[in-house]
Amino acid sequence: MKLRQLTKLEEEESNLPQTFDRQSKELKALQEHIRRQKSRYDRTHNRLDDAEHELRKTKRLAAELEDRARENDLEGRERLRIRLEKIEQEVREKDQRLRVSIYARLSEQTMYN
Repeated sequence: MKLRQLTKLEEEESNLPQTFDRQSKELKALQEHIRRQKSRYDRTHNRLDDAEHELRKTKRLAAELEDRARENDLEGRERLRIRLEKIEQEVREKDQRLRVSIYARLSEQTMYN
């Protein structure tokens, strides 16, 4: 019984260099796999950072444009321009009526004097 155990132990001992080589190769393969995964992660992380930066930049630009539109109130300006034109026309018409009225009164006064 002890002889068999001894023989088995000697066999295992003789296989140690091969076992060591196999495990060394497995270790190198796993290290390479980890390196590739880390590289993929880094690239993905960088793309995500770039995308987030671009998103923040786009949001900031959209907010600026929204603020400008509110400040300029382009639609409101057009309404004000139309309203101003109407008021100016009314002023011209009232001015004309006033002039006619004043002229008529002056004419009446000169006729009676």
